[in-house]
Amino acid sequence: MYRQPVHLGQALRIRRQTVSTERNQILNLLVEPDVELVVNGISASAIALHTDRAPAEVDVLVRSNTTDANDVDASNGVVEVAIWNGWTADEIDQGWLGEAGIRVGGTDPLILQCRDGFGTADFADLVVHIEITTPEDDDYAENRAGVTVAAGARAAAGSDAEE
Repeated sequence: MYRQPVHLGQALRIRRQTVSTERNQILNLLVEPDVELVVNGISASAIALHTDRAPAEVDVLVRSNTTDANDVDASNGVVEVAIWNGWTADEIDQGWLGEAGIRVGGTDPLILQCRDGFGTADFADLVVHIEITTPEDDDYAENRAGVTVAAGARAAAGSDAEE
């Protein structure tokens, strides 16, 4: 798992560079309960970007979901987004198994090279570049698609999005 510090109101611009054709790869993102990730009009504390559904480039807005100013002030407006890889095998989304892992490099953009634990340890099953951006407005992700609300976050998102 990699933890990326982000200021509230900023976005992660995630660009998929390469992906294995062996199996669907997943990039998972998670924030604390008083923070939300917003993509394609869906707000949740956890999202999963599936390579067989999500576009090659996705903007993920990070914002507070609380009206209590003390919650935001306590962190100076900086929160951590936990990021880890997963994959689909035998029609089940998986992660944290076998020899899976992430190699982290670069700073602008951040480069994550992910390994799903199968085959050769080349960390090329999923490679993404992540840039921190400040969106001009809240509707920058209106036409993005292919994002699902991760298990357990559906109720928090208030969405009937497909898992």
